[in-house]
Amino acid sequence: MTWQKKLFFSCLTTVMVVGILESICRVSYYLIYGELHRREESSERRGKYHQSPATRNSDVPNRNRRTRHPFFGFTSYWPDHDLNRLPPRQRQNDTIVIGMLGGSVAHQVLGEFRSQIVRYFSRNNIDMNPIILDLSHGGMKQPQQLMAVSYYIARGGEFDLIINLDGFNDFTAPHDNVRRGMSPFFPSLWDTLTDATTDEILLAGRIANLSKLQDTIDRFSLTRFSRRSAIFGLLARNLNDLIESRIHTLYQNLSRVKTEYSMERHGPKNEAWDKEALREAAVKLWYRSSVLLAGSAKMNGAEYYHFLQPNQYLPGSKPLTEQEMVQAYIPDHWWEDNYVKILPLLVRYGYELKKQGIRYFDLTGIFRDNHETLYSDKCCHLNARGNALLAAYILRYIKPALLPKLFGASRQPPSHALDVPESSRMVSGGGLLSSHLITFSNSAEYTVSLQGRKLVYVSSSCTPRDTQRRFFLHIVPSDLRVLPSDRIQFGSDHYDFRVNYQDAETDEGKCVVERRLPDYDIVAIKTGQYDPSHQNDMLLWYAAFLFDN
Repeated sequence: MTWQKKLFFSCLTTVMVVGILESICRVSYYLIYGELHRREESSERRGKYHQSPATRNSDVPNRNRRTRHPFFGFTSYWPDHDLNRLPPRQRQNDTIVIGMLGGSVAHQVLGEFRSQIVRYFSRNNIDMNPIILDLSHGGMKQPQQLMAVSYYIARGGEFDLIINLDGFNDFTAPHDNVRRGMSPFFPSLWDTLTDATTDEILLAGRIANLSKLQDTIDRFSLTRFSRRSAIFGLLARNLNDLIESRIHTLYQNLSRVKTEYSMERHGPKNEAWDKEALREAAVKLWYRSSVLLAGSAKMNGAEYYHFLQPNQYLPGSKPLTEQEMVQAYIPDHWWEDNYVKILPLLVRYGYELKKQGIRYFDLTGIFRDNHETLYSDKCCHLNARGNALLAAYILRYIKPALLPKLFGASRQPPSHALDVPESSRMVSGGGLLSSHLITFSNSAEYTVSLQGRKLVYVSSSCTPRDTQRRFFLHIVPSDLRVLPSDRIQFGSDHYDFRVNYQDAETDEGKCVVERRLPDYDIVAIKTGQYDPSHQNDMLLWYAAFLFDN
């Protein structure tokens, strides 16, 4: 037999063997996996492997975004983040310094809030530069905000206004910490930021090497020849399955090693928590931290506003759209049950914050009648529209704190104009204790005075348009329990109104408007007018009566 024939039969035999093996592998593949091998499958399976729980350490934060801090748990990796900046910001005559505290929801709303406050300054011709400091970070919970502000102030930082937007992390992270064997009061995922032990480093190294081997196999499986061949497809899938199983075992071992007790990582060992006690401890920590934050702000000459963020897992807080039900809601998740059971505590301690004179606002119901898609993920975050609405609510509530600074009042601590002691009040029996008045005017149409239990508004020359502009009248009682249940969260009674020009005009060409005050003890009265023809209702004038002993 000539060599040409030998070569021909050798090639033919090889092709037949490969063909038989390919057929056997295709049948085997179908019998083992219940599906036919396809050319596209290797690339599809590559995505599945790299997204599976075994090959993704989903609870370990990106260290490029988060790094340990010796005083408040963790901070941004980047040195130009406001928490890390040297030197810290200080008040100037032509600036207003606002610090934003909280977790990732606060961090995400910050950009929109900055844009809205810049527009507000521009619309009202305010020649001041708003400096919005980002003191928030994803995963932050109390007392991290308190520690961060204390550290910032101790280094010489100054604020005009401090905003704390929190809630979700404060009420969920303690439960996650306990499940991970940590103190509920430690920062979230603290165990992932502590130094690794030798065993952890070895296990992590093995996982990394196996993951690289998976990548190599997957890259080979994507070549044109191997994608067509069931032989290589079966071999690659079996190898990947074996590696996947080994990685999963290594992760289990890593989790076991991580849960071995360490004071640095887990905190006091003798803490045992049931869910009810843990919920109350978390809310009390949140409450006390806010009280201390308010005190730190006051000593720094700053105003403090505390906002409880909205969340889709609080029943009745928003009608979820079909899109939100898919992308932003997990049915029967423990977060929902946690919110239901923690709600009475939030009401009680929110009321206690109000009694302490803290400007606390519960924003959990701001989307109650909103049928738009606002939530963007299954945790707590909002899309652009949701962030715009949330920022608008925050700006609306902080405007009274901005007014004395923006329109010519003293640059000294603004303040404490509205921080009225509980013992200072208008007496319900009709007696009036001494008071002082804070005013601001873009166009001083009205002067306001107190006459017994009446507020009297007088304008020397007014038009029908002046009276039809909406008046606002907010009354702060000394005892919040006299308020309607739907007003307790706001800390004041609202008696907004409009006036008929014919009813207000007098023979002398003046306009006089009278409003009877409610028969309970009062600590503050805030009133003024907005012009609804301007975008976002431009404030025309503002007055606040504050009662002293």
